Amino acid sequence: MGVGEVCGEGQQGSVIEKTIHICTTSTGGMNVVVNGYVKHFGLPKENYWSSHGGSFTLSLFKIFFICIRILFNEHEIYHLHLSEGGSVLRKFIIGFFIRLKRKKYIVHLHGRNFQSLLSKNLLSNSNAIICITEQMKGFIIENLGIKKHAFVIPNICETIAERPMDLSEHKESIKIAYCGTFIKSKGVFDLIEAFEKAKFECPTTLDLFGNGTPPKIQKENINVYGWVEHSEYLRLLQNYDFLALPSKYETFGLAYVEAMGSGLPVIGTFGPAIPEIVKNGETGLLVEFGNIEQLTRALEKLANDMDLRIKLSRNAWQDVKDRFSPQIVLKKLEEMYRSV
Repeated sequence: MGVGEVCGEGQQGSVIEKTIHICTTSTGGMNVVVNGYVKHFGLPKENYWSSHGGSFTLSLFKIFFICIRILFNEHEIYHLHLSEGGSVLRKFIIGFFIRLKRKKYIVHLHGRNFQSLLSKNLLSNSNAIICITEQMKGFIIENLGIKKHAFVIPNICETIAERPMDLSEHKESIKIAYCGTFIKSKGVFDLIEAFEKAKFECPTTLDLFGNGTPPKIQKENINVYGWVEHSEYLRLLQNYDFLALPSKYETFGLAYVEAMGSGLPVIGTFGPAIPEIVKNGETGLLVEFGNIEQLTRALEKLANDMDLRIKLSRNAWQDVKDRFSPQIVLKKLEEMYRSV
């Protein structure tokens, strides 16, 4: 779907097509977001500038080249995608040259750590700040004292199904999926413990997809898989009844959104940002992070109640369609650009 299909033919030539996006082209969340803009919103690829070269020397060369381009470029708006670490320093230097040229820039926050002096300066001098959750917006207001021009624009979900999957067809057994890094803060070890304690009314399996050091499993109904290709993972999701990701916190929570966009209910926690994505009792179930008893009850409740799974499945699919579809995100972006 191109920008003409998303916006309507009368809106082609939108501001997003005339904006320079500066971001890494390596794999990662920022790269996925900008490539989504290229695919869905008509962002010309020549307006996607890479500021990261893989090595320190190459990155310096790219920054120098970008700054020269800015000085001789006629574009009015620059969209800087920011995570943390070296990304902050690179965008700080680039932002300085944009101000020197008396142009405007937007900072798009994709990470969590923005308390350095460089990031505060970069944010304070921006013409707009994009946060991907309300929790992130609250953080920069409360901790950095930055209140001006902050917009909440979520990441798009590119994989929303045409209709939610029919969970009523899954009658003989229940399959639960986990997708995330195999570390404590993602709740994978809590999930394994809760699953082993849960009492299910029909055969139930737990499949763990992720990277990192795989947990050692003794149970036959718990399977550990390595990290699979994204397209393959999305295909496999069609075989599951719900996703369980009892993470301590999420910057955005794309794993929840993708599962819900397929029509899967989810189990998450009340950790930062997650309740914005998963509506407790409506699109999934939330528990306190680290509370094994609550997590056990949630697993039992969702696995043993088909009517509840079907209800949450339909709600989850509709909610993702209403909040994270390309059409909705593009509308928010255009409103933000017009304000700038």
